[in-house]
Parts: sequence; structure tokens; C-alpha cells
Amino acid sequence: MGKRNFIIVMFCVLVLVSAPLLLYIYIFAPISHYSLSTSDQAWSNFGSFIGGTIGTIFSFLTFLGAAFAVYYQKKQLDVQKATMKLEEILSLLSRHSERLDVLIYTSPQLYPHQYIELNELDPKMKAYIEGSFISILAALGTLSLSKKYNKTFNVPDSNVPDGFISGFLQQSASLINVELNSYGHLLSIYKNSDGDHELVGFYEGKYSALICWLNVVGLLNAPLINDHVDFIVLENVLVGNNFKDYSSSI
Repeated sequence: MGKRNFIIVMFCVLVLVSAPLLLYIYIFAPISHYSLSTSDQAWSNFGSFIGGTIGTIFSFLTFLGAAFAVYYQKKQLDVQKATMKLEEILSLLSRHSERLDVLIYTSPQLYPHQYIELNELDPKMKAYIEGSFISILAALGTLSLSKKYNKTFNVPDSNVPDGFISGFLQQSASLINVELNSYGHLLSIYKNSDGDHELVGFYEGKYSALICWLNVVGLLNAPLINDHVDFIVLENVLVGNNFKDYSSSI
């Protein structure tokens, strides 16, 4: 309760308590010529009046105070529960983020038959595929965007057959899509629960380039993350001169 509201409440209480007393004085004081009575009966009547009016008012105010305390306590508990919920969501987002980082910054996970195919490749191609998932995806995504928007990028692996290489990313992409889908679901819950806007922006932007590259090479299958990404804006950013700056936030 603010200071102003507290003053207003105390003033109302003072008026309620003093009103019966002022009313009694206004009615009976002229009868006694504004002098204190020496009659026991008069004082007894005054005590009964005060007990019956001000006592009732105090009882009512006590009830209101108790009701307000219960309401305020419930409100505090609701705020505490909402805060704990947001903290739990942030904790889960952090765990998903850690798992995503492991998947994208390590070499792609391959199916059994792909290990045989990998060993049959020339050393340069093999070394390329054994790089981190994100480095391969970034190159493939950039190539796809360059074709889509007729742009020319200085990509050292521009001679790599992207359709062949993307096949080696499928298993890791499937695992990443599972994490991204859960990530998007948690992010929607956090956003709809009035979570911190700056954190929402951070978590929405953290994997935006990754999601855009997955989408442009046809490996994205996480519908719950789509609401948090504007693919048209992202693609235009990634084909502009800010490619390195934007991808550094991944």
C-alpha cells in the first residue's frame, strides 16, 4: 500500500470512529449546557452508546483488515508462483540452449551407412564434413541464399555439392529440430507469461540464423519455433553485408 492510500485509509477510519462521538455531543451537549454530567446513569448511557457504535465499527474494521490481509497474502503468493514459473522456464530454456550448443558446435552425427560413405570420400571432402555442424550448415545456407537472391558471397566451399553434403546433416538436424521445437514452446509460454522483454529478444535472436539456414536448405522441421522467426527479414539480413555480424550471435 502506497503512502497516499495509507493516509486516505487512516483518515476514513478516524472519521468513522469520531462520527458517533461527535453526533452524541451534538445531540446531548446542549441538554447539559455543554458541561460534564455528574450522573452515573448519564455516563452509563454514554458508555453503552460508545460500546454499541464505535465497538461495532472497530469490529467491522477488524474484519476488513483480516480480509485485506488474506487478499494481500494471496496476491503475494500468486506473484511468487508466477515468478517461480518464469524462473523454471528460464532454467529449461538454458538447458535446451546448452544441448543445442553441443549439437551445433560438434561434428554431425551420422547414420551407420554414412560412415562407410565418409571413408570413401577424398581427404578434403572428409575433413569438410568432419567440421562442426554449424560451420557446414552456414556454408550450405549461404550458398542456398546466394542462389535464391542472386547474390555472390566469398564462400570457400562453393564447389561443394550441397545436396550431397546436406544428407550428412540429417541425423543431427533431426535432434536439433526436437530441441528447437521444445525451445519454441517454452519461449511462447515465457512470452505469454509477461516474461522480461529483453530476455525474450535474446532467446528469440540467439538461434535465428541457425533456424534460417536450416529452413533454406530444407532441414527445418520445428513448427513451434516458427512464430519466433521472421524468415523474410532474416534472409534479407543474411544476404546483406551484415552476414558475419549476424551469424556471430549464434
